[in-house]
Amino acid sequence: MVSVDDGSTDKTYEILEAAARQDASILAMSLSRDFGHQAGISAALDRVSGEAVVVMDGDLQDGPGVIPQFMKKWHKGFGVVYAKRV
Repeated sequence: MVSVDDGSTDKTYEILEAAARQDASILAMSLSRDFGHQAGISAALDRVSGEAVVVMDGDLQDGPGVIPQFMKKWHKGFGVVYAKRV
């Protein structure tokens, strides 16, 4: 998992760093300032590898519980799966 803090002024990065020290599968990144949402996503995408990537905001508007639903669609052959708020 790659988590990117895009210049927040709270303790987000410190929390991410602590999690990364506890779990080697977590990579914590910090941008020097808020470059915007897309820059944070691009920074993360530059560091990931694998057959599939799940991009989610950390504000939990969409919880990680939806990932299995996304993966079911992906396994059925969908190239891109995304959430739609209703």
